[in-house]
Amino acid sequence: MGSAGLAQYIKPGDLANRLVCVVSNLKPAKLAGEPSEAMVLAAEAVGPANKLNVYTLIPPEGSQPGDLIHLDGVTPPETYPKVMKPDVWRKVVPGLTVQGGKATFEGTPLLSSQGLVTLPPEVPDGAEIH
Repeated sequence: MGSAGLAQYIKPGDLANRLVCVVSNLKPAKLAGEPSEAMVLAAEAVGPANKLNVYTLIPPEGSQPGDLIHLDGVTPPETYPKVMKPDVWRKVVPGLTVQGGKATFEGTPLLSSQGLVTLPPEVPDGAEIH
């Protein structure tokens, strides 16, 4: 889900002055007529009355814009590809889920140098992250 898809669930003003987690090395594209160079990561969960709720990932306290997110127990690489190939991203997405209030990839928590990437407590385990 990109920001164009996110806009139907979260008002742009709700993101003002908030840090979010993004994938920033996707191929630039136009979404809904607007240039898009990054994707805000968010979890989806069906709530009451079968309403889809969307929650942005929460960077750890003390995070700064540009902090890198990586898997717990894995040293982040020195450099990243300038543009991630779409087939690589398609392989990553199915492994992104919520477990115990944390963003994970195949069960391994995502973190930055400041700590774990989390979600609001109402997001259920197994919720998909896009």
